[in-house]
Amino acid sequence: MGTQVAGVDLERWVIHRRSEFRRGVLSDEMRETLEAIPGWSWTPITDRRLKTVSTIEDFLRRGAPAGLTVQRLYELGRWVVRRKREIRTGLASAEVAADLESIPGWTWRRNQKRAF
Repeated sequence: MGTQVAGVDLERWVIHRRSEFRRGVLSDEMRETLEAIPGWSWTPITDRRLKTVSTIEDFLRRGAPAGLTVQRLYELGRWVVRRKREIRTGLASAEVAADLESIPGWTWRRNQKRAF
């Protein structure tokens, strides 16, 4: 069970609102209310993936951006390893592969003078 707010499981509630939005049955008022929340996203998983790909692209182009901690760099490396494994085993979508392949200098092979 997720976080409870006034007796409502907030995670379930959000999942249902996103589902209603995708099906086109969410009221305009509810859509506007949710979109007014800072950081709100209809597609948080996709948004996170695109942000990660962008961070990797910046890293490969310019080196570690200011504020990129060793822990975050480690997490990025683990994320890349997982995506490569998912692609190899057919578990990742074509969108994931396309996002990674859009990075200049991206390679699927290991040990090719690239950070990832």
